[in-house]
Amino acid sequence: MNFPSLLRYVVIIALLCGCDVRSLHPSLQGDGIGKTDYRQISNFTEVEIDGAYQVQWASGPASLTITGDENLLPNIKSEVMGSTLKIRSESSFQSRHGIKIALHSSALVRVQLHGAVNLTAQRISATNFAVVSEGASTVQVDGNVTNLIVEFNGASRFNAPALNSKSADITLTGASNADIAVKDTLKATISGAATLTYSGLPTTVEKQTSGVSSIHHK
Repeated sequence: MNFPSLLRYVVIIALLCGCDVRSLHPSLQGDGIGKTDYRQISNFTEVEIDGAYQVQWASGPASLTITGDENLLPNIKSEVMGSTLKIRSESSFQSRHGIKIALHSSALVRVQLHGAVNLTAQRISATNFAVVSEGASTVQVDGNVTNLIVEFNGASRFNAPALNSKSADITLTGASNADIAVKDTLKATISGAATLTYSGLPTTVEKQTSGVSSIHHK
């Protein structure tokens, strides 16, 4: 195993085990009884999610459904504040089958994640689209944006080779990695054991690396 791979595993273990000691002894155990909770919400264009969920976003009338263990659903809180939908849990828990969240809104322009969220967003269309992650999350998106901003710290992954952008500003630290497509301008600041892979032929490329980080063009 090479050093970057080893460091990535170390970071993931530290994130999952060191961020919250309560996660080793969840206060709630899932009962294994599946249920879907349909929640009424107003429209939003930004999401902020804290926890460990499987999340899927698509364009459409504002809606939120959460599927998981019946006794855990009341522990998962959601509210729209301004233009931001916030989702979090009141206390640590362990689900038998995982928690799945389905989101719809008119547009999505910003995503902020904490923990170990697995988020998929289809057919993004925005002038500015920003994704910020602290932890070990995975984000997969496609669509078209003018300006892309990615700020990842920890061991997160940004899988977006099918998200076409004109300009991209990418900051990766720790053992994070990103795969993007950019047409005109790329600014990249990569440190630790992070890796950036990009496609396209941007006319302006400004890049800075440190540690054992790397940038690859494909």
